[in-house]
Amino acid sequence: KARIIPRHLMIAVQDDPELSRLLAGVTIAYGGVVPYINSALLPKKGAGAAGKEPKKKAAATKSPKKKAAAPN
Repeated sequence: KARIIPRHLMIAVQDDPELSRLLAGVTIAYGGVVPYINSALLPKKGAGAAGKEPKKKAAATKSPKKKAAAPN
């Protein structure tokens, strides 16, 4: 869809500092709640791919085979 809904406006206003100041006291109907994630919970920008070590594959162990029952 190519429609602008109130939810899109709320997210755009939150992301832009100028719009946020301009519409500081405005309530947008049906805008919903703007998500907020504390910066301490976000991943570090520099530690993305460089900080990760390649994972080593564990040696594949075969499961023990069931012993065939000896015919009586």
